[in-house]
Amino acid sequence: MCGKERSREVYIGGAEEYIARIKNKYDAMSRAERRLANYFLDHQYEQVGELNIKDTARRAHTSIATVVRFCRTLGFKGFSEFKYSIQAGELAPIGGKLRISSTDPIGLVKQKIAEFTKRNIATSIQCTDNRELDRAINALEKCGRMVISADGTSSGVALAAANAFTHIGIPCFFPGDSLTMLRAVYLCGKNDIVMGISNCGYIKSVVDALKVAKEHGATTIGVSAISDSLVAKYSDIVLASRIAD
Repeated sequence: MCGKERSREVYIGGAEEYIARIKNKYDAMSRAERRLANYFLDHQYEQVGELNIKDTARRAHTSIATVVRFCRTLGFKGFSEFKYSIQAGELAPIGGKLRISSTDPIGLVKQKIAEFTKRNIATSIQCTDNRELDRAINALEKCGRMVISADGTSSGVALAAANAFTHIGIPCFFPGDSLTMLRAVYLCGKNDIVMGISNCGYIKSVVDALKVAKEHGATTIGVSAISDSLVAKYSDIVLASRIAD
């Protein structure tokens, strides 16, 4: 295989990501932008990333302004970022919904997962009350030991949190079942923390653990997307958590 053929083979591997982006945004494009989109779709295996903006506009029989609008429709700031992303095999942040389709290439799936994670981090930062977060930090500084209560899909988050707290020197325990969880909570006292994690805020085992913890004088921290849920009701400190759209 000659060098030119090897180069083309590598490029084909990375082309699928920006081609999938064009197909996904095609219906939202203007007529002029679609003319440019058709050019890229017809020449997807050529070294498009090596073109400059003038050559691209000329080859697609359109204007430089249309090329810029086309790039922005795809989620890029301009042609330079679009070109760089093609050459680097990366994509700019994805706008709109992040539902994964069975027809998405693996590179696009990877980008959607990364973007979903970034959006959720940003959403959590925005919806968390700074005063409640400060109270939680102060409680953790005085914490003797900590028990985390969670069930179902929140269990993975709870386990990761328990490992993180233990790593920074806070003895933390995440029981694997509701019975062991209640036994651990019953042993908690004034200097201890019980954290309940539930997106909906109404998981019985989590609510029960927080209720028992309050009765025994432990500080309770609730992590929930519902501010007036039962988890919030039995929590001294409420940290909001919300999944991005």
